[in-house]
Amino acid sequence: KLSPVWGSKHTGLHNLGNTCYMNSVIQVLFSLPEFISCYESPVFLDRCDLNDPDSDLKLQLAKLCHGLVSGLYSLGPDKVDEAVLKDEGSQPGIRPQMFKNLVGRGHHEFSSNRQQDAQEFYLYLLTLIERSHRNHNVPPPSNIVKFCVEDRTECAGQVRYKTRNEMFLPFNIPMDAATNISQVEEFQKRKAEVEAKGETIPKEEEVRYQIPFSSVIE
Repeated sequence: KLSPVWGSKHTGLHNLGNTCYMNSVIQVLFSLPEFISCYESPVFLDRCDLNDPDSDLKLQLAKLCHGLVSGLYSLGPDKVDEAVLKDEGSQPGIRPQMFKNLVGRGHHEFSSNRQQDAQEFYLYLLTLIERSHRNHNVPPPSNIVKFCVEDRTECAGQVRYKTRNEMFLPFNIPMDAATNISQVEEFQKRKAEVEAKGETIPKEEEVRYQIPFSSVIE
């Protein structure tokens, strides 16, 4: 079992049903110095829409940033009973309910309580961030994950190049490059035999493919 940690940049997010996909994306983005420096700025708190704060994405991101970075919502044993820490980790954590309501507003999937794909949410959130920074003197921090892709098309001796901006680079996983193929095949055979008897193999005995990252980017 992992040992609990607390303090600045060790703040947890509560799971609001099935929002681990959302929490994972938030934690990754706010581990980037550029996102922190952007939304730590008091400008988004000073110039927020006080009449409609739950519709101000920059304000909600600033609140999340301050909560995750400050450590005020990640209290250790000097503030919280040690028995509680052993069971639940740092306290009290953040419930990003207002953020979820805003980001999911008008979206059939992200407004629901169903599990979603983290990559789809990541791209959707970055799109919303870019829109919210339009006509604003602070550029969106999403620029740091943006890169240019060049497509080359050749047909009948003619070549055409086209460039586009992307914020996500997919990789094909070469399963045949695994360094433990024989062990995986042996495990799969044993798993089939066990399941045929109506039994299950303990999760800790599962054998997964081990693929060098160098094989992925070749």
